[in-house]
Amino acid sequence: MSENTGLLAGFAKIDITPDFVTGLGGYSNAESRLAKGVAEPIYTTCIALTDGDETILVYTIDNCACPHAVAEWIRERVTEATGIAGEKIFCSATHSHNCPSFWAYPTVEQYRELFLNACVEAAKKALEDRAPATTMAAKKQFPNMNFVRHVELANGVTAGYDWSRHKSPILGWAGHADDMMVLVKFAREEKKDILLINWQGHPDCSTDIGFELIAPSYVGPLRDTVAVGAGMEVA
Repeated sequence: MSENTGLLAGFAKIDITPDFVTGLGGYSNAESRLAKGVAEPIYTTCIALTDGDETILVYTIDNCACPHAVAEWIRERVTEATGIAGEKIFCSATHSHNCPSFWAYPTVEQYRELFLNACVEAAKKALEDRAPATTMAAKKQFPNMNFVRHVELANGVTAGYDWSRHKSPILGWAGHADDMMVLVKFAREEKKDILLINWQGHPDCSTDIGFELIAPSYVGPLRDTVAVGAGMEVA
């Protein structure tokens, strides 16, 4: 489906890979699981959307999570730099378990500054990149793709654990995994189209690339493959 709303859309992708040692988040041992190298660079992406009256920013960061505290850091710094109100800034994470921790290891303050400066830069570049856009959206189920976490139990509760993989007895109460992928495309005039992928996947990562290497996990190759194959900017 598509809709022409007079929308302006802009995109930016900024490298947030540290060039110093950090603790890697995603497990309980960030203090001891230190980065010894980089398997793939990690990024923050920002989509700026303006409908004539309001502007919003949509961030996707390569990290295990974007908890409330991190989102508030982003909002405070970006609001100060751009004037866009915090409630108009939305943040999410790609859920890699091989990205720097915001909480552990002596260089945590150094990484926070690198990261927040990158978020400000991304906002400014995305705002500068805005162009008239038409929106299109689609969704599709991908059975057996979302194979790790996000299991809906029979009582309607959503559980954040891979019951089936660990053969837990609670599997008897578990329903289907959420395998729905939603795509939102912003088709722009004279600029690359932007594709926003909304998917609650939680694929394995460290077992394939090593527990001590920085990487965005499965999301990195997915993002790069779609970007190259479709000629779009991808978040």
